Amino acid sequence: MSFLLFGVCVDIQKYPKILHNGYNSATEIFESIASNIEIRLKNISEFECKIQKKVADNILNPKLEKAWYIQGDLEYPEKQFRAFLMSYLIQSNSSICYIESIGPRPSLNNYYWEANKRCIELIIESFNNLDFSKK
Repeated sequence: MSFLLFGVCVDIQKYPKILHNGYNSATEIFESIASNIEIRLKNISEFECKIQKKVADNILNPKLEKAWYIQGDLEYPEKQFRAFLMSYLIQSNSSICYIESIGPRPSLNNYYWEANKRCIELIIESFNNLDFSKK
């Protein structure tokens, strides 16, 4: 079973226009990214997409100011394809980072979903925090 893991980070101290280019806050950036994900996935007519957005309040990394979480099911009934989308947008005092994983759905028959989730959690908890200190 394969999965896709994608991430991008922007240094907002070097590129402050990111926050001022039509956006007043990181929350607006998150809403824009979440909306773009929904539009991107819903434009693929073969896929059915159900997405939930929420504030991630279980992040222990003290270097992060805010974190948002998007999750959803992707289905392509004709090909019997089902996948699970997990993505985070995290903000520290110096950067904004977007991480996305598309992989197998949670299942008792395999541990791929748990491995994907743990991989993203390790990235988030170690972001600007290599000693894994907690709040």
